[in-house]
Formats: sequence, C-alpha cells, structure tokens
Amino acid sequence: MVPNEQFSIHSFGFGSDHDAKMMNSVCQLKGGSFYYVEKVDQIDEFFVDALGGLFSVVAQEVEIDVNLNL
Repeated sequence: MVPNEQFSIHSFGFGSDHDAKMMNSVCQLKGGSFYYVEKVDQIDEFFVDALGGLFSVVAQEVEIDVNLNL
C-alpha cells in the first residue's frame, strides 16, 4: 500500500458466494464502504453513494488566518 496516497476503496458483493467480511475489511482499510447488492435495482443507489464521497470533499487541510484590527 502507498502510505502517502489518499484514496478510498469501495466494494460491491453480488449473489451469495462472496466473502462479505473480507470485502468489508478491505474497504475499512481506506475509509470506503462495502455494499451487498441483493437486488439489481440497488446498484445505481449504491454506486451514487460511493461516488458521492468523491464529490463532497471541497477542501482539505485548509488553514485560514484571521487578523482583527481593533
């Protein structure tokens, strides 16, 4: 794993033959989410949720200096 790179891992489990515990553990390593897709019509909702995190971060590690002239 590259320690200085910032990224998330999301995974999607389809059907009953995936290892949900392992997939969830992998996602937790990088702040992502595991989605169990029980019905096909859930895919778009889960995908939008996973991508939503990419677009919700506007700024990180911002420092603002405020000087008051009294």
